[in-house]
Amino acid sequence: HPDVHFEVGDLRQLMRPAAAAGWGAVLGWYSLIHLAASELPGAVAALARPLAPGGLLVLGLHAGDDVRRVTRWFEVEVPALDFVLHDAAAVVAAVRAAGLADVEWYLRGPHEWRGETTQRLYVVGRRV
Repeated sequence: HPDVHFEVGDLRQLMRPAAAAGWGAVLGWYSLIHLAASELPGAVAALARPLAPGGLLVLGLHAGDDVRRVTRWFEVEVPALDFVLHDAAAVVAAVRAAGLADVEWYLRGPHEWRGETTQRLYVVGRRV
């Protein structure tokens, strides 16, 4: 896709687009799984901050209160990689504290047929 522009940066410093009042949506799809629970409220607020009115924040995370370390990823050996499981109530509270409304969330169980061992949390909130 030669006409697509990508930028690499810190999600906690997400900026509004140059030519608009804000983003129509921000997707944090398993982007917060390497942050400690204490970092979560600030990171969620940073993702919500550049949303345009009516814009959506959509998050996907592993749910729980554990840290899982893996050394194999898709059948390949990797350096130790930690995945932080986040408390569902704390994530929802962080989304609401970031000023988002109409917050919806749900948990799903692991797809054991895919080798998953954690519950998954999906959250959507809207900038008013």
